[in-house]
Amino acid sequence: MVELVEHDGGKYVRIDPNNVDFSSAEKAQKLADVYAIQVKEGTREVVTRLGEHVETVNTAKEGDWIVFNIGNVKPKDIPGYADMSPTEQILARAERAEAYVPPKGSFEASNTIVSPVGEGFLAKASSEPRKSVTVPFDFVIKAPWGEDQFVKAGGVIVHNGPTDVYGIDKGALENTYGAPGASQPFAETHAAQILARTPLVAEVKFSPETAQQYQEAAASIRTKS
Repeated sequence: MVELVEHDGGKYVRIDPNNVDFSSAEKAQKLADVYAIQVKEGTREVVTRLGEHVETVNTAKEGDWIVFNIGNVKPKDIPGYADMSPTEQILARAERAEAYVPPKGSFEASNTIVSPVGEGFLAKASSEPRKSVTVPFDFVIKAPWGEDQFVKAGGVIVHNGPTDVYGIDKGALENTYGAPGASQPFAETHAAQILARTPLVAEVKFSPETAQQYQEAAASIRTKS
């Protein structure tokens, strides 16, 4: 039985990554820079927000990295951005960006530190393309850090290995990921496809044993919404 989870006044279908068929999934590659702070001592609570929507909550412990997805913040949305210094621009984007805590070792494996900025570092994505599938309904997935991650319809599940499967918002995928080998994100190279609301990566396929259950669960939350 597929579970429905209530969150922020809505219902989300819980997806078990073991029920997703990634064998023929298309790939997307992280391209955008990030800003990252390493926790030196104690702990910090990190709430990942997309507007008013709380996607997930995590606790960063000593040695963990808190990563800010600055590539998903548009300069035009920051007052006075053009008059800021490069350091001020990065920090202003970080202040408005969704933050998350990747699994231990994941940040170092997926990014190259470019330069120190404030109390943290600017880093450039250096990861390999990752298998990705689009989910056409609101879903919740257990993130690599052990907490639930709630993603709105049109979001994507990214598979970066058996222990590193996570969700990403549709807009974040458009602004920070691109086709394998590309130098610009989907927002720059696939604008017409985005405008037409055509998924950038293929829709999710579930195992034959669970496909009907997920279809019925998705239909039930659409009916109630």
